[in-house]
Amino acid sequence: MKAVIFGSTGNVSKPLATKLAKDGVETVLITRSANKADKIKAFGAIPVVGDINDGEFLLNTLKGADSVFVLSAIPFTMSNIVKESNKQMEYIAETILQSKVPNVVYLSSIGAHRPGIGGLEFHYYNEQILKNKLNGVLNSLTFVRPAKFYSNLLVNLNDAKKGTVYSFLDIEKVHSYVSLDDMADIISEIMEHSPTDKLKVINIESERITIPQICELFAKVFNNPELKWEYSPVENTVNAMVEFGLKRDSVDAIFESLAPPLHDEFHEDFFHGKTEIVKGNRTVEDYIKNELKPIYDAI
Repeated sequence: MKAVIFGSTGNVSKPLATKLAKDGVETVLITRSANKADKIKAFGAIPVVGDINDGEFLLNTLKGADSVFVLSAIPFTMSNIVKESNKQMEYIAETILQSKVPNVVYLSSIGAHRPGIGGLEFHYYNEQILKNKLNGVLNSLTFVRPAKFYSNLLVNLNDAKKGTVYSFLDIEKVHSYVSLDDMADIISEIMEHSPTDKLKVINIESERITIPQICELFAKVFNNPELKWEYSPVENTVNAMVEFGLKRDSVDAIFESLAPPLHDEFHEDFFHGKTEIVKGNRTVEDYIKNELKPIYDAI
């Protein structure tokens, strides 16, 4: 079996490629950087160097594959991320049609169940593009909508070391999170065993938790009982990312989805919808212990 994965050595693609390769799947990982080839080989995948926006390259890479894992590869340094992502997905869908890959998995997002959920709504439109072009033509098309990643908590470590965790998320609300390793397990199963459904949509989460509960876990695992939480306006995070070099309109659009005013709409399909929810088994506490504690101790 041959599987092709978009995303180089990114947060989602690396654990997925590692899992597939471990399962004995011929795993081809697309990367734009030849410098990452050795790293990709180290976790058992086959590096293919090129740009997914190069039609001939992408078509040749996809030919003969049994499954492909697709994600949007538009950087936040680009303006109008929704328009550019949708344009790219139109082209990717056409290339998939030409390649005749039978099983396609698209990495969507929580909140993609309808438009109007801030900047992350590009996932909603990407789903519509893929559905209109590929549904009924392929053996299987799956949209995977993960919750917020555990790895998002990495940004809190420097502040936690100083005694205060800042967040713009609503402390009174429950938030849905997912482990990247749980995602790899679930997505690899879909790629290795094509669903019988022509079109399948799933939500993936590992745990539901509040911000104060996360702060309590930080205090416990980091052995810092005085650790506290403070609200920080979303504008502070946006401004910091713009100063880092990202485009304001793209950053505004993304954080609009995550900020308190859209929280209920963003989570509604997870908490009250009819879409199938696939649960992982890795907890936030385990992630903090195994992944964040060593980094925290080294700061």
